Amino acid sequence: MKQSLSLDEIEVYTNNTLDYSISWHWLVKTLESNPNLWEEKKEQIAKIAEMLPYEFRRAPFDSYRIDKELGFDQREGPEYEFESFLDEPMPLWKISGIANFDLSKKKNLWKEFSLKYSIPYWQLTRWMYSNTKPLEYLPEPFLKKIQGLSLCHIDPKDLELLKIFQNKDNWNHWDFLEWHWIRDDSSKHIIAWMESLENGKLKKFSLNYSQIGTKGYSKLGQLISFWKDLESLTLHNVYLGEDELYCLLNQNPEVKNLKSISLDDSSFSNGGKEELHPEHFVAMAESGWFNKLERLHLRYHKLGTDGISALGESHAFESLQFLRIEVGRMDDEQLLLLSEIPWKKLAYISLSYNSKVTEHGLTNFKNTKLFENCTYVYIEHSNGKSLSKGSLFK
Repeated sequence: MKQSLSLDEIEVYTNNTLDYSISWHWLVKTLESNPNLWEEKKEQIAKIAEMLPYEFRRAPFDSYRIDKELGFDQREGPEYEFESFLDEPMPLWKISGIANFDLSKKKNLWKEFSLKYSIPYWQLTRWMYSNTKPLEYLPEPFLKKIQGLSLCHIDPKDLELLKIFQNKDNWNHWDFLEWHWIRDDSSKHIIAWMESLENGKLKKFSLNYSQIGTKGYSKLGQLISFWKDLESLTLHNVYLGEDELYCLLNQNPEVKNLKSISLDDSSFSNGGKEELHPEHFVAMAESGWFNKLERLHLRYHKLGTDGISALGESHAFESLQFLRIEVGRMDDEQLLLLSEIPWKKLAYISLSYNSKVTEHGLTNFKNTKLFENCTYVYIEHSNGKSLSKGSLFK
């Protein structure tokens, strides 16, 4: 397997596919393997980094912190424990977009480091387990300095933390917000958290491993300012089924600027709640959710024949560049239908764990104009074989 690529290869791939995670992976590996590029190709490195949204540019731990290896697990690999921050971050820090810290350990070191060295976004984990005081560890200078925040393990009853988001002066200059693990079975407090989103001017919002209930989705759909500039919506493991989706859609949110949608929900992890089905994606299309779509990522949700048709009949056929479907239960007929849509920009297709696609279906797809036009294709069929094109890992 290759250890690095040329910067030209990474730039062309990024520009054509919007596959930001893989592009950042290779940019990091290439710069780690060829440190002389920092001086020789400084402008091109900056250009490629700027093509990648901040949330995909995760700072490698060794670029800003010192971790001690505690042991090695045969399945999970090495286990590390944070010790301290570097006195001076490594060059990769300067082009990274987001860094991670577990607040339950040595948070005073993080507070000092975060005020000294800038990065657009921070991901702060284990908030409710760390006995962290919001005004002490999210002070105004820090909030003004960052452009976005990923906050993990939130107690919806933490009203002091909620006050941070209820004050628009704290964060209405951010373009990104991510909440992990905020759960409220009664929805008593979650409504206030959803309402606080009106105080921002977000372009990207992500909700992960959370449960906000039908009332939470209804309130989210009722927001006005929140949807005005929103370009990217990520909902992963959030108990999003039919009832929740229609609570959202029935409020008719103005999604006119939405360019990226990522949905991931499994009945296995969501207490048996069924994933979304084709008729739900038809309803989304009819409500304008796909009209400016550039990236669509679905996991476990079933797009199906009607969903594919609705996607193609929306304006997405003009704008969609990136399509990734995992465990989507697609079959040969749906694959053929996908290839018959006159996509104008679609360059990246990844369809994995699709047990109903056959080898015959792959052969037919390989002979289509869509396969010819795509920069990257990866499609699995039922016996584990695959059709691929354009992989950077070869």
